[in-house]
Amino acid sequence: MRRFFSATKTFIEEQLIKAMNPASLEIINDSWMHQRGSDTHFKVHVVSEDFQGKTQVERERLVNRALKEAWEQGVISISVVAKTPEEAKAEPKLSKSIRCMSHTKDQFNNSFNTEQK
Repeated sequence: MRRFFSATKTFIEEQLIKAMNPASLEIINDSWMHQRGSDTHFKVHVVSEDFQGKTQVERERLVNRALKEAWEQGVISISVVAKTPEEAKAEPKLSKSIRCMSHTKDQFNNSFNTEQK
C-alpha cells in the first residue's frame, strides 16, 4: 500500500486535533487507488472520548462536521473509523482499504461482462 504526503492529509489532521483532541489519530491517503487524482479519498481512524455514548452515525457526523472545509476543498470520500479509547483497546486493528470500482461507465460495465462459451 502506498502512502504519501499531502497538504490535504495534514489539513485533515489539524482540523481533527483542533475539534476533538483525539487520543489517537491515523489518516491514510487512499487517493492513489482512485481515478480522481490525489488528495480526494482518505481513511480516518480516530479515537476520542468525544465518541462516548454516541452511535457510529453520530460519531461520523462529528468527524464530518470537523472536516467541513476539507469537503469544500474537493475531498470526495472520507472513510471514518471512530472509537472510544475503550473500544480501541479491545479492537486496535485498522481495517484495510479496498480499491474503488471504476468511475467511468464503460469500465464499470466491463467489470461485469463475462465471456460465455
